Amino acid sequence: MSDFLNGNILFSILLLAHLTGDFVLQTDRIYALKIVSLKGQFLHAVMNFISVFLFVFIAYFNLLPAIISALIVFITHFIIDYIKLKIKERNPFLFILDQALHIGVILVIAILLNSRFTTINLFSNISKYIFTLNGILIIILFYQYFFKNVCYFFNIPLTENKIHETFEFIERFLIFFFAYMHGFFFILIPLILLPRLIIAFKEEKEYYLYDILLSMIVSALGGIILRKLTILEPINPIIFLILGFSCIALYILIGKCSDLIIPNRNK
Repeated sequence: MSDFLNGNILFSILLLAHLTGDFVLQTDRIYALKIVSLKGQFLHAVMNFISVFLFVFIAYFNLLPAIISALIVFITHFIIDYIKLKIKERNPFLFILDQALHIGVILVIAILLNSRFTTINLFSNISKYIFTLNGILIIILFYQYFFKNVCYFFNIPLTENKIHETFEFIERFLIFFFAYMHGFFFILIPLILLPRLIIAFKEEKEYYLYDILLSMIVSALGGIILRKLTILEPINPIIFLILGFSCIALYILIGKCSDLIIPNRNK
């Protein structure tokens, strides 16, 4: 695990910055603004600039790699999202391509800067937690956006409900956590699925069942993969839980602040 994570620490940091800027800081209001205007596109690109700058600066304590990384991400992110805006399509294939391009950019940055600058020792020591945070954000937010694109592509009507959304985040994270903990914790996964299964049958919404099944597979697989990567140095379960619930709370808090600052375009 140490060789894998320490050898990819810059990529892990940049990936965390990307997931933060592209998902945590992209609230529903910002997304609604982004898909209809250049102002929204610019605001979203600025969010990614800030995220990358802060993460890289903290990791290196050096302005040069932070500015270089942030500028490259800002320019490429704006261009990629602008092209996607002009295509005027929303489907899972375009979503995956969009994310692949963004991640491809940060991979190039990581390759260019990895041999030129050295991260401070602190980041080498907590690299497994940075990697865990990446996994948590992919499970609870990346999956959410992907599934929404799937539903849009197949004309499946989605019910926007913040309470349900929060329960979905918690459900996916706990499945991810229980799969990582392995053993008898796997028995708890069906119990975590019960609330949404009851809602799905009660409201007769078939897409809920597809979401629950796909969510369970993706989350459990993510937990198993993370365990394999950290098998020699397991992650403290208390810290794991704190990281997960902190991410969910932060996303909800940022959404609330966004609702207060950015006007609702649907009104």
